[in-house]
Amino acid sequence: MTQRFSGKVALITGGGSGIGAETSCMFAAEGAAVAVVDIDAEAAEHVADAIRSAGGTAETFQCDVSDWTCVSLMIDRVVARLRRIDVLFNNAGIAPRASVEEMTPELWHHVLAVDLDSVFLVTKAALPHLKAVRGCIVNTGSQCSIAGYPRLAAYTAAKAGVLMLTKQMAAEFRPLGVRVNAVLPGVVATPLQMRAWKEEGKNYETMDKSRIQQPADIARAVLFFADSANSQVSGNFLAVNGVCSFL
Repeated sequence: MTQRFSGKVALITGGGSGIGAETSCMFAAEGAAVAVVDIDAEAAEHVADAIRSAGGTAETFQCDVSDWTCVSLMIDRVVARLRRIDVLFNNAGIAPRASVEEMTPELWHHVLAVDLDSVFLVTKAALPHLKAVRGCIVNTGSQCSIAGYPRLAAYTAAKAGVLMLTKQMAAEFRPLGVRVNAVLPGVVATPLQMRAWKEEGKNYETMDKSRIQQPADIARAVLFFADSANSQVSGNFLAVNGVCSFL
């Protein structure tokens, strides 16, 4: 490893599993101190323990990222314990299956709160600290940011919003020295996706693995955007989906 993030602090929401867990470990392996943020405190602590066991530095923070009060307190706690925030990875998300016809208004608002509102809330709370170090933000979009998918009505709407919010933030934050980009995963073999496949009666072992990404594939793209060597890359997205196009 190059230790290219030595001396820096990376904050990862949804850090307790899947893409967030893998990215947390990869940042730590590259020298960053990692703030593992998740609504599931036990899952976050499991990831932090793995990082510490490997010789890295990690702290855990339980937070409902759809709640402004909780987010504000979490950011204050991160800075109090780790002193700074250099990289923010807005990754928390949920993807319950429901079409427009099936979905209740309550579920619609909940998905948008977790998948889209959280990006605004955590960014807003962390921005003063990111400005202080000319840091960067990476947001998790999806192939659903630019293409519809059956029974993912709210998720698709939220992820489309994440993509445009990324571009808006990049334009606003450029004079502040803060870069903003997004990764757009395709179909990733995360615990969340595995549960969805199981509920749908699908067998992962028999699937075409060439069309399925692993969390590490996404994590490497996040670290690319976060690397200060890429200081002129902002307002962009990188589709990590194993194919030329999903349109």
